[in-house]
Amino acid sequence: MKRLHELNIDFMRHLHVMVAISGVLVLLALTQLLVGRLNMGIDFAGGTQLIVRFLEEPAIDEVRAVLAEAGMGEVQIQRFGEQERNEIIIKTPLLPDRQEGSRDAVVRALESRFGSGDGQPDLNEIGVATLTSLLYESDPDGRRGEGEAAAREHYRAVAESVMEVRSERGLFASW
Repeated sequence: MKRLHELNIDFMRHLHVMVAISGVLVLLALTQLLVGRLNMGIDFAGGTQLIVRFLEEPAIDEVRAVLAEAGMGEVQIQRFGEQERNEIIIKTPLLPDRQEGSRDAVVRALESRFGSGDGQPDLNEIGVATLTSLLYESDPDGRRGEGEAAAREHYRAVAESVMEVRSERGLFASW
């Protein structure tokens, strides 16, 4: 503690240099604001961002053409994640005639061109109860013979496990 009291740094000696550097940085920032165009993300400008998984590697230009044809405006598309997962991020601007996002319009446009997936239920759209019913109806483990209550309980546990894995890996639409 005694050494802290003996510490003597002359900050004021560099006052003019620090004020000049701060002033230059402020002027550069103001010039960028006034002259340059700010690239505001979806957080500030509004719009929709989707992560979409395709069954096969998507052709970015084809996806962009489909969305432009659907009237989505200036769409940003980029590859996402590991290449073998065939995922892309689609960012659409907030359209002037809409208050809500354009997720449904993007999904409809992609489904019209690429189809609605492989016929499997979309785990992003269903919950545990629906998945439990689907599993009970198809009875992949052969549990119906044990009685309806036991079979439904078994498939409910399976459905909860599937939903847990889904939430760990993130929500993705599949085409």
